[in-house]
Amino acid sequence: MENDTVLETYSPKEYLDKHLVNNIALLAEANIQKGTFPFTKTPMQKNRNVISGHSLSSIQESELELSDSLNGNSEQKWIFASDSADLGLVLKDSAAPPVLLAANTPLLDFQQAYLLNQFTEKSIINAMNMTPKTKRQEILKGELIASMTENELSADEKEVSRCRKENFVKNYSTPEIKEKTKNTISEIKNLLALEPAEQKVFYTLHKYFSQQMGCDIKLENTASEADFKAALENLGAENFAKLLFHASSFTERLTHIGYSTEPVYSHTKPVLTHNKGFKSPKAASIGDRLFINQNIKKQPVIQRIPEHSRSSRNETRGL
Repeated sequence: MENDTVLETYSPKEYLDKHLVNNIALLAEANIQKGTFPFTKTPMQKNRNVISGHSLSSIQESELELSDSLNGNSEQKWIFASDSADLGLVLKDSAAPPVLLAANTPLLDFQQAYLLNQFTEKSIINAMNMTPKTKRQEILKGELIASMTENELSADEKEVSRCRKENFVKNYSTPEIKEKTKNTISEIKNLLALEPAEQKVFYTLHKYFSQQMGCDIKLENTASEADFKAALENLGAENFAKLLFHASSFTERLTHIGYSTEPVYSHTKPVLTHNKGFKSPKAASIGDRLFINQNIKKQPVIQRIPEHSRSSRNETRGL
């Protein structure tokens, strides 16, 4: 495997146009056909880089999740190609293509990332038992071993988890914040012209991401794989990807103290903020407009998934 740390640079718009939107649609369609679509099932573990411990957020999180479920994995462990090469990991013959991840920079640098279960078990064991030849290999080996053998969260991680859950409950129960969340939901529905069936898909995604973070919401009717398939066909690749984006971002924001757009979980402990690293470009809130309000030219790459506009904007009740 080549040590291909950086592949190419795009602007955020070019990244969305040329890769992310259509790849998410293709992965979703493949999962639905295979019966492995994750968002209608028990939530998978939160994704985690086995070397850095960082987790992807928002739209790239969904892309990795769809790729992971398609590969029959639920652990959501992943690694950059450059790190896997230095560890001597060997891909299985059946391994799927890597996921392209974008760094949060004005011009997005890209790295290839692989799911850990795409490598042979033997090569992973060999990497954990290797004799390092460089300081980098020594560090990578140590982090891989820690990731594979330590199941308990650190004290800081436990505190972050506790604060996120506490913020989630407060944001749902505080009247003035609850009104803000209703407005956010209403704006998402209007921007994507969601019909009632697709609104059910949104709430199902919201419930899934909430459970994944150790929280939960009450939802009487959840969307099925058939509902997601219909949403994919009706919304088209672009708006379906945006639907995933907003469900993930909205749920994440509910774990921020005071429903803030910035990922801060505690006023008293400034260290309790979202980890850095590779994530989607400025993926935060409706207010950013970066993703939802760009006039992105539709790319007819996926002919099976038609794009069309809607005139009706029926709404169901909010939160």
